[in-house]
Formats: sequence, C-alpha cells, structure tokens
Amino acid sequence: MSCFGAPKRKNGSIPAPDYRALAKLTNFSKAELQEMFSKYEDIADTPEGSLTKSAFISIPELLCCPVAAMVYDKEIIEKDKEVMDFTQFCVIMDLFSKYASVEDKMKCT
Repeated sequence: MSCFGAPKRKNGSIPAPDYRALAKLTNFSKAELQEMFSKYEDIADTPEGSLTKSAFISIPELLCCPVAAMVYDKEIIEKDKEVMDFTQFCVIMDLFSKYASVEDKMKCT
C-alpha cells in the first residue's frame, strides 16, 4: 500500500516534473515534491496520469477534511477542467500545508 492508502501501482507514463519550478510555485522543498510525486503516481487514476475528484477526496489525509471537495471544485472544476495534473495537485496540497498563509488559504474559499 502507498502512503495515501491506495494500492501501489506506479504510473510510469507520467513525466517527471520540474521540481525547481514547483518549489518556487509552492512552499514545498524539492525532497517533499519528489515524495509527493511518488505518491501521486500511485493514486493517479486516469490513463493520462491525472487525478479525478473522487480519487483526490479519497486520499486518507483528506477524507476528514470537509473543504477538500470544495477546494477541488474551485481550483479545478471552475477552471473548466475535469481532472488535475501533478502541478495542480501540488498547488492544492500547498493550500492545505502548514506553510501556506491564511490569506492564501482564504483565496480558495
């Protein structure tokens, strides 16, 4: 089992991200982003390596979070997308991190 509780199933078709660019975009370190990418590969549930809303809100760390679905809707659905890619995943997870400012967290509500 992966850290997110989904069965381990690496999706080798997902290209490795630009960790340096993501570190500038979020409050995560390169090492944290690499760990997140490994977990993301495990839970990506589309053939393209994207994440659907149901997979996102099924992440054990988000199951008890009443705003997880609302954040997904605001950040993905309202932007006329059906699924999220790894960059969007990082940006959304950054909102849930202890490093995000209250102002950034309020932007998504």
